[in-house]
Amino acid sequence: MLYDKMNVGCVVYKKDVNTGKLFADWKFEYQGNCATGRGIGIGPIGNDYKGKYSIIYYNEQGESNGEYLLTITNDNKIYKLEWYQDEIMKCYGIGMMHDDLLIAGWIKTSII
Repeated sequence: MLYDKMNVGCVVYKKDVNTGKLFADWKFEYQGNCATGRGIGIGPIGNDYKGKYSIIYYNEQGESNGEYLLTITNDNKIYKLEWYQDEIMKCYGIGMMHDDLLIAGWIKTSII
């Protein structure tokens, strides 16, 4: 089945504009399995989501899935997201604003 080869995720970010904290709620499907979790990061203070964030994602059991450098840019109302570990891009996504939330779809750039 086509679904057995999926490598797709979605994430919703909510930013605390006063502290720069970024809260994530994510989902990911790979090889017929679905994972879900949360994340928390810190980045620039202010209303805009653009910038660099240090963020840690957690699975449903609260175990860390790793720390990333998340870079968010904005090009003509389309947000572009890149996740790095050790200066290597691990994931890429695009998103849009809805109310005060940044909603994005993403893929892993390589599956090991």
